[in-house]
Amino acid sequence: VETETLARAEGIPLVTLEEAVSHGLDLHIDGADEFSPRLELIKGNGRCDLRERVVATLAREHIYLVGAGKKVARLGERGNLPVDVVPHALPLAIHRLGHLGLRPVLWQKNGKPGLTDDGNYILDCGLDPQDDPAALEGKIMAIPGVVSTGFFLGMAEMVLEGDADFRLIAEYRLADETAKGESSILRQEAPMPGHGKSVPNRVKIVSDADAMARAAAAHMVELAKQAIAARGLFSVALSGGSTPKKLFELLAKPEWANKIDWAKVLIFFGDERSVGPDDKDSNYRMAKLALLDHVNLKPGHVFRMQGEADLATEAVRYQAEMAKILPHPKDSFPELDLVLLGLGTDAHTASLFPHTRALNESKAWVAANEVPQLSTRRITLTYPVINNAREVLFLTAGPDKVKPLDWVLSGPENVAEYPAQGVRPKSGALWMVDSAAAAGLPLALRGGVA
Repeated sequence: VETETLARAEGIPLVTLEEAVSHGLDLHIDGADEFSPRLELIKGNGRCDLRERVVATLAREHIYLVGAGKKVARLGERGNLPVDVVPHALPLAIHRLGHLGLRPVLWQKNGKPGLTDDGNYILDCGLDPQDDPAALEGKIMAIPGVVSTGFFLGMAEMVLEGDADFRLIAEYRLADETAKGESSILRQEAPMPGHGKSVPNRVKIVSDADAMARAAAAHMVELAKQAIAARGLFSVALSGGSTPKKLFELLAKPEWANKIDWAKVLIFFGDERSVGPDDKDSNYRMAKLALLDHVNLKPGHVFRMQGEADLATEAVRYQAEMAKILPHPKDSFPELDLVLLGLGTDAHTASLFPHTRALNESKAWVAANEVPQLSTRRITLTYPVINNAREVLFLTAGPDKVKPLDWVLSGPENVAEYPAQGVRPKSGALWMVDSAAAAGLPLALRGGVA
């Protein structure tokens, strides 16, 4: 009843139970008090488990949202199972539940026995961890007058675990191929070696590449204002590719260019090909023609990676140049305000390609990287620098990015195979993804479209 009242107050349209029975429900979203690796649940601490069960049985798909610490090895580890009992059967239920080894206590509300919205009592039953919760549920439901228990078995297809700020920690889905019906972790954040605790990625879905350019431009404008106000300068590492090019061309237009104090912007690059600055494949050339030539940057505020040089020597030089410009603790890494990145069809980012040496670099800021699969060499910022940035923004668009995006955001951890997984900044990476690229993402990450 409280949920219904709140929904109506917020203007959310509701259907009646009769309508739901006639047409079914596509999706049921609810919370849970604990869940097991098999995605068995205990619910009911909200005192509505009977009504929740009725609604859940009408849905085709079920997703449960839980806070951290709700996952248990066996149901019952948190020590409570609510049981709904009709009032006149209360003495019998208490007696029979005790014989089952449970420890029933009548729920009190405002100093007297509480009633559910359906007029039933709730017995909070202390219990021990259960090896076979289904068997116990069957015995409880055989007691006359018991109408529901907090066991929700065989209902959940997915459980999403989040932190106190509503950020996704892990996504669990039943793995059909496992013999025991155990759940698999579809998505879980974990720290990269040497980089401390990771924060979950943020995913923003936009309709198309043009909408992405507008959203990214607005975000970059806001970051620039904050950085200049706080530190007097805004440092950004640009990337190559067609999607960033749209962003650069938009930022070059007067209505956007005037929103940033370009005289206080420092331009670095995330990577470069082994070509000169006038080559058509040069990331610097693309950025120069699309953006840098059209805004009021100070002379000396653009720091180009010299792709025409010996790249090992250039990596040392570029790191030294960054070190002169960017504040950093001794024996640590600079803190760029923004690193822009793209995603390749092989899940590479910057010039961090699958199974290449630069993936293992933990000390150098910049690395020359042999890319045998492309028969070339590249120069690139390394994970420690990227992950130390205040903000990392991925721009990902197009149907050819469906598979790599799914690998990176939803697949098992394998940084050697999917290098973009290694990008785990302290603030969590922001992924701007167009609808075409997002088509393969799991429901939990798709969200709405901006």
